[in-house]
Amino acid sequence: MPLYSIVFKIINLGTNFLKKVISPTPFSKTSVSKVFWGEVWRGTFFQKRSSPKILFPKYYIIFLFILAGSASAASDNEVGIVDWPIPHLGFSQPVLWLGNDPVLGRMICPPLTRLDLEREASEPLIFKSVDEVKKEQQHVWNLTLRSGIFWWNGEEVTPVQILEFLKKELPNIINEKGSGLWTERPVHLSRDGESIQVVWGKAPPFGPFVLNGVPLWRVRGTERQGQFGFECVGRYVPVITERGIGLNPNEKYGIPRASFLFQNSEQAQTHKVKEALRFSMADVLSARPEERNPHNEGQCSALIKLPMASVVIWNLKKPMLQNPHVRNEIADSFPRDTLLLSGAGNWGTTSSSLIPEGHPGYSAVRRKKRPAGSWKPDQALKFSSVRGEMGLVEKVLLDGLKARGIAASLIPMNDGGYDGLMTGVFFPWPEMDLFDRFHSQGLSIIGGNDAAPQQGQLDSLLRDYRTSLTRTHPDFALLRKISHLLGERELVTVLIHHKACLELPGMIKRNADIREKDPDWFLALLAQLRSTI
Repeated sequence: MPLYSIVFKIINLGTNFLKKVISPTPFSKTSVSKVFWGEVWRGTFFQKRSSPKILFPKYYIIFLFILAGSASAASDNEVGIVDWPIPHLGFSQPVLWLGNDPVLGRMICPPLTRLDLEREASEPLIFKSVDEVKKEQQHVWNLTLRSGIFWWNGEEVTPVQILEFLKKELPNIINEKGSGLWTERPVHLSRDGESIQVVWGKAPPFGPFVLNGVPLWRVRGTERQGQFGFECVGRYVPVITERGIGLNPNEKYGIPRASFLFQNSEQAQTHKVKEALRFSMADVLSARPEERNPHNEGQCSALIKLPMASVVIWNLKKPMLQNPHVRNEIADSFPRDTLLLSGAGNWGTTSSSLIPEGHPGYSAVRRKKRPAGSWKPDQALKFSSVRGEMGLVEKVLLDGLKARGIAASLIPMNDGGYDGLMTGVFFPWPEMDLFDRFHSQGLSIIGGNDAAPQQGQLDSLLRDYRTSLTRTHPDFALLRKISHLLGERELVTVLIHHKACLELPGMIKRNADIREKDPDWFLALLAQLRSTI
């Protein structure tokens, strides 16, 4: 189904809230922190089409429950985390990717295994070791549990519990990670001491690190009733209150720690804590000259690279836009530098690549020479915005085009006549697996009449890269090829990649070393807090 059909289908489902949740526009009045964070963080037009997370408001009801929860008193040893996008914490089970969240997910629901971009390798975490061996005519994964892992209720995790978890969840994980294209199932699973053996009749097309980012969890029984229908093995136990989401140390790990309180900006104003780390997106910057010179950078203690970008998604129903050279030429006319400085206060980077700079799979997009006259600048362009109104991004973009002699206007999204759709998108970090977004047999929402002959090559690269992510060393060279091919096709034009401003008011040294490729960058940051041990 082409993009424009998906857009109308989703928007026609309902409310302004859903519009904001599905695709937030950076720098708008509807900031990332003012809509339900979990849906914003993962839900955009690059979300899987089959996922209920972008179609139903039930998670918004959960958010209302959070705001209506019981109050609790502030602790002198409590640190606030303000405006970090909160992943969905449902009542029955955590979302599959929660273990990849470097902040809340890493603290409450760490993954079985993970991808470390600094090492450019997958590694065990809850498992002590992950090995593949060929045993007679069979293929075996040996997964050995690390000692000293505890559930939220203080009970130590046992190999038997790991075995039961994998028996139940491994088929679901394989189906989710493979988008239904992997049909292989293990012959049997068994326990050998502290190790779990997953036995296959023959080597599957994927490796054991298909478990990357998957949190270990179990359903809470009637004797363990709490605010969540599940429990994980994190070093912190979450509690929902009207003040936010509190994190209390899991005492079984035996190290004294501070408590944390995750809040949005409104909660932080009403329920203050003694110390707080505050994240801000570029939409908090003013473009009014009396408040901030639009030609000056925004002031910030530390900038955190986000897997988030402002993009234009092209309407390939338009005959003119079916030519990738036309899309390339229009994209080269966008005033990216002006947008970055005036709109985002340099809280970001400009790049034509979908892959953010700093990721091992990043490479600069080098386009082929365009045929002369593929597009005439005197042809008027029409844009729409998912947000539905003129904001800072839209104004800077349109004014920049007009300054270059290109007629451009903003029209309502629902009339279907736009050439490009302006929106904010989030990318799957750290894997940057774009299979579901661009593979013809996946759940792609991006496509069009220019799919052949490059689509076959792109499908092959996307499939092979996804498979490599399940092994010890992902093939980031494949990702660079994917980035280059997508850059040639220009199905999506990246305007800027975003950064978040992290305010460090006296708690952390100003020259804090923040390395986003380190999966534990946030925990390393917390280690510098005076109030933690």
